[in-house]
Amino acid sequence: MRHPALALASAFGLATSFAACTPDPLPPADAALPDARVYAASELYGPCELDAQCPGEGAICRRALDGYPLGYCTVPCTDRTPCGGLGSANQQCVQVAGEDTSYCQVNCLNSRDCREGYACIADVNPAGGFCTPLCTSDPQCGGGAICDEYAGDCVAPGSESTAGTVGQPCAAEEDCRGWCISEADFNWPEGSCVSNCILPSGWNTNTFYEGTVLPSGSCPDADICYPNGSFAAGDMGLCIDACTSSDECRDGYTCRQSFQLQEGGTTFTFENGVCWPAA
Repeated sequence: MRHPALALASAFGLATSFAACTPDPLPPADAALPDARVYAASELYGPCELDAQCPGEGAICRRALDGYPLGYCTVPCTDRTPCGGLGSANQQCVQVAGEDTSYCQVNCLNSRDCREGYACIADVNPAGGFCTPLCTSDPQCGGGAICDEYAGDCVAPGSESTAGTVGQPCAAEEDCRGWCISEADFNWPEGSCVSNCILPSGWNTNTFYEGTVLPSGSCPDADICYPNGSFAAGDMGLCIDACTSSDECRDGYTCRQSFQLQEGGTTFTFENGVCWPAA
């Protein structure tokens, strides 16, 4: 162990009176603090860490710690005029819930139009869907954030929600680590927590699912990644409580394993299912 006095003297580059000890050498003359990091300029809808990387008047960087995987360059808007184009797709001017300002978002037909860590969410807007953050793993987030797989959000380490997980009762979104299908709004008995997921391939409008076992996709607890308005692989789905019999579901729910795509059409039955309201 070094003597505390020697350590203190060495920290200031001073000689010491301890004859038996050799002082730490002074740093080389050209030693210096590392150069400041250079942040490369990004593009609209591209990754970023600083507002200054993003092009356009009033442009901002939606950072990973704000929930946007690897950051996301966007600009404020009142219509699509400043939103530019990306490939052949038009872009949208979208107001995110809880915000007063609208910002440009990537328009999408399916998630192939979105960056990794983002998924296409269906929209009633005639312009179609738009790409929304949906992480499934920590590396997708970057910027010191980790992925809360229940919500699909990039968050600060240790700040993940501890609310209810998939299948637990709820009355509002704050009751769930993901989202709430409430009894008041959807008539699901005592509500049920769900979370976001990325649809795997196999869902379709002909056989409902091409395999015999409904898939978990990116659901964190092996629940079923169920279509939410789209059957396209890579699009956003909902994790719903998985089951193989109604005994595994809460009161008021039954294990739904059979699905009929059209009234009077073929019924498709699977080895597993989802806990669905019994009534």
